[in-house]
Formats: sequence, C-alpha cells, structure tokens
Amino acid sequence: MDPGFAGVEFSKRLVPAAQRLQLAKVPVGTFPAEPQDHQQYWVWIPEGVGVLDVKIKVQKVWVNRMPKISLYSPLEVTLKAVASDESYKPDGKEDPVRLKTPYAGLHRVETLDGGDFTSMEWPAGMPVTIASGIRL
Repeated sequence: MDPGFAGVEFSKRLVPAAQRLQLAKVPVGTFPAEPQDHQQYWVWIPEGVGVLDVKIKVQKVWVNRMPKISLYSPLEVTLKAVASDESYKPDGKEDPVRLKTPYAGLHRVETLDGGDFTSMEWPAGMPVTIASGIRL
C-alpha cells in the first residue's frame, strides 16, 4: 500500500545538533508506552559522565525469557555490550538500573523482554532517538 509520501533514509551516525541547528522549542515526543520484545534506542552520553541511569518496569505477559537491558558503544572494538543488566524482573515494579560505559558519545540501548511490556524513564533532559519506518 502506498503511504502517499516518499520515504527518506538517514544514517545512524547521530550527533547532538539541536543547538547548532537552532531548532525551535517543541513539545517532547513520546514512544510507545510499553513496547514489547526487542527494542533499540539511541542516546548520547556526554564526556565525563560514564553512566546511564534509567528506571525500567516490565509488565509480565508471556515470560518467554527474563528481561535484559544492554548498552553498546560503536567505540567498543569487540562489538560486545559495554554494560548489561538482568537484575530486574517482569513484576510490574519500577527498578533503577545503572549502566556504566568507558566511552562518551553515541550509544545504543537494547531491551529484550520475551514479549512482555517494558517501559523506561530516561534521565531528565536526555534526548532519546528511535528508528521509525516500514520494514519490508
């Protein structure tokens, strides 16, 4: 089905650009309230910060596997996660999670929840990007 507009593809080489572009102030966008299964988010961790603190809650639906959150940096030459956490449970309770990284800059956050519903609260003021599009 034709969506009625031409798609545009962008690279994943993201950098903070809001100030340089002098973008107008607009209301903060929203993500799906409780996405399921495998999700990817892109965040920028400033120089000298070294951690990502999030609050995460998983609502049990299927419990096909225990939930996991991982933090990846393109600067990590092994391509492995620089941090992971599997300590929280699919019990509907909000848990604080701290992911440490030796790198500054762009990071990918991945969540896996086996089909349950995962919601996250990001640090105040932190821009978070998700890919959006039609997969064929």
